[in-house]
Amino acid sequence: MRLYVIRHGKADPRAASGPDAERQLAPEGRQQARFLGERLARSEPRVEVVLSSPLDRAIQTARLICAGLGLDPRIEQALGADATPGGVIELIQSHMQVQSLAIVGHNPTLSGVVALLIGAPGGVSLRTGQAAVLDLDGCCEPGRATLREMIRHGA
Repeated sequence: MRLYVIRHGKADPRAASGPDAERQLAPEGRQQARFLGERLARSEPRVEVVLSSPLDRAIQTARLICAGLGLDPRIEQALGADATPGGVIELIQSHMQVQSLAIVGHNPTLSGVVALLIGAPGGVSLRTGQAAVLDLDGCCEPGRATLREMIRHGA
């Protein structure tokens, strides 16, 4: 399976309404998400499913990515602000039947997921609006994935 682990785009520092969960994408974050959508639209195998955190900035990122793919994102609580790397890996395992999956969420969880899957004891750091592209060899066992590339607008 090809797996895209995507940290939401750059967000406003504060939500107008107050709660962190309602922070919106900044203009730069929208640009990052559109860029990722265009890149994923040209990828092979084609992304079949996009899963997103329920937080506004992640949903906005996922929707902009999906616009380039002709898909609708699926909201998953397991990708929320209190997500754990183990919970996210279980979510990925439940979608192993697809050829290509994208997940959109938050740090530090997503950086932890990538580090576990590729066996990087020193860790991995996903920046806002960045995607780690991994190949999973039929399973989600720690250290068995291959990091193909990191994608980010302007990088």
